[in-house]
Amino acid sequence: MSAEPIVDTPSSTNERRSSDDVLLKHVTLLNAQTQKTLSKLTIPKVLVLYTGGTIGMKIVRKAYEPVSNYLPDALRGMNIMHNVQFAETMSGIDVGKSFLYLPLANEECIAYYVKEYVPLLDSTNMTFDNYIHIALDIKEVYDLFDGFVILHGTDTMSYTAAALSFMLENLSKPVVLTGSQIPIFETRSDGRDNLIGSLLLAGQYRIPEVTVYFRNRLYRGNRVTKSDCEDLNAFESHNFPTLAEFRTKVQVKWDLVFDRSADGPFNVHTNLNRNVSLLRLFPGITYLTMRQFLEPPIQGVVLQTYGAGNIPTNRADLVEELRKATERDVLIVNCTQCAKGSVYYVYESATALQKVGVCSGSDMTVEAALMKLAYVLGKYSSDMKLMKEKMAQNLRGEMSVSSNQTDVPALSINWLLDEAIIRTDEESIRFRRSLVPWIVSSCAQTDDIKTLQKLQQSQNSVDFNIFFPSGSMPLHVCAKHNAIQCAELFLHVAATSDHPIVNEVDHVGITPLFYAILRENETMIELLVSHGAKLSATLKPSEIGMYLCNCVKNNQLNRLKAWHKAGADLDQADYDGRTPLLIAVNHNAIDCLRYLLENGKVDVSWADNRGLTPIQIAKHRGFDSIIQLLSSYTSEQSK
Repeated sequence: MSAEPIVDTPSSTNERRSSDDVLLKHVTLLNAQTQKTLSKLTIPKVLVLYTGGTIGMKIVRKAYEPVSNYLPDALRGMNIMHNVQFAETMSGIDVGKSFLYLPLANEECIAYYVKEYVPLLDSTNMTFDNYIHIALDIKEVYDLFDGFVILHGTDTMSYTAAALSFMLENLSKPVVLTGSQIPIFETRSDGRDNLIGSLLLAGQYRIPEVTVYFRNRLYRGNRVTKSDCEDLNAFESHNFPTLAEFRTKVQVKWDLVFDRSADGPFNVHTNLNRNVSLLRLFPGITYLTMRQFLEPPIQGVVLQTYGAGNIPTNRADLVEELRKATERDVLIVNCTQCAKGSVYYVYESATALQKVGVCSGSDMTVEAALMKLAYVLGKYSSDMKLMKEKMAQNLRGEMSVSSNQTDVPALSINWLLDEAIIRTDEESIRFRRSLVPWIVSSCAQTDDIKTLQKLQQSQNSVDFNIFFPSGSMPLHVCAKHNAIQCAELFLHVAATSDHPIVNEVDHVGITPLFYAILRENETMIELLVSHGAKLSATLKPSEIGMYLCNCVKNNQLNRLKAWHKAGADLDQADYDGRTPLLIAVNHNAIDCLRYLLENGKVDVSWADNRGLTPIQIAKHRGFDSIIQLLSSYTSEQSK
């Protein structure tokens, strides 16, 4: 049952490597008996691809080493990883006892199958061929499993995650990479929590992205980088928030999930261009060094520049070498050397690169930029203009777009509206039914009110109260993208119908008002509230309290204002009886504290579970500014 190992071979110096050798070596992943078991299992099913890494290593001769067949057998003997009693009840289905069953709190389980690669690889030995191997394994059994977990070494995990995020096209299921700093079978290990969390995410949450789960946090795979080789919290996502966090409850930030499953059927792109590389500027670099680096067979380069994308203004020789390279169709992407921040073509030293044809990498990580280059060069190799356009587009959530950009182009569909929409023959009617949802969705993302109005005028029966394949309604999309004008139109149309939409939930149970709060868009919040949007439609008071306390804990003043404008009681306690005021004092969140005192009827005498009031906490911790604010508020209230 073990897949044949894939060994990378040196590439030719004058031609691109092909993935044909990998495709030919790929063998069947699951035998017939295992596939038969899968077809009968009605509980969530997760495939675990164990490629190697520290997480499954064993101490051999006082050193950690990968040992074949060790991990699956050892997991079977751990109660926390395998429910033996539940497995016995499944014996009639899982005849070969191929699966392990992760116990859940509700007496159910997640079935997971561990596929061990041969040989097991240290992540430093991973190559493009291994990325293709993993992607093809997922493709082969994509319809059989609910999600996928990839056990991987931490050193190059961010490269693998970035590569897979581009290779797995129109992904509709979770793919979670994880590993550990300490082997899973050590007494003190981060591996158990990392694997359990990954299995829960892959089996119970529809997050259709390639992600990395580590130390109770779920990161977008093409946004993460390894930042520490000793700390158990080894990864950081400097330019993008976490997608989910495991606390007492699992908190998924659904508004951040980058879902492209509706764009078409799932597909795996395996043609990666190997002739890509990284070039990091340093003081004193010579033009000869740069020239030699940019010579064939190099076809794509991630140029790591200073600050916000800058190159020395007195080094015309370097700029000239870059110009020559772009003229012979070397695709060069400008990324900052800084861990956090973005490339901006505003300084003279950066615009010089733009003028010679160097693309902006925005806030992409180096890993994401390199793998995106390999993907784009492999897929669109015959069209340099198209490749530059694709590098500038946000394909998988790997980069931020500026306020005047969007990954959904403005619609130019007048000919469709003038022809297909107004015609009444049967073929046009069928075409219209499939076209209208796409037009409405695109307009809702770009706030294209003119196209919507033309659509409404030319086809009176158009239904704006529809659910898109993604599970959202047009108003949800407007709230996510701050499309005020389109939102007003949808609300106006809904007001004249028997179908109120303002408090409608999408496929994850979130209302438009909640999305508007997350976007901190007070104009959208006011619009929705004026049409009857209510927090109480889907949220319990204690849940609202939890969100308020979260804002205050992180001193997110704008988010706190958004909740208040949406109708939240600023004195609402969370599940544990803590008020936002108590949290603000504990975390010295002075901005949020001032807002609470100025805008809400807050109870300054409310004590925490230790019996301490806000002012007692402030005195105990020496927060003089807070003591002054609370004292002034108390004096004002007593008048």
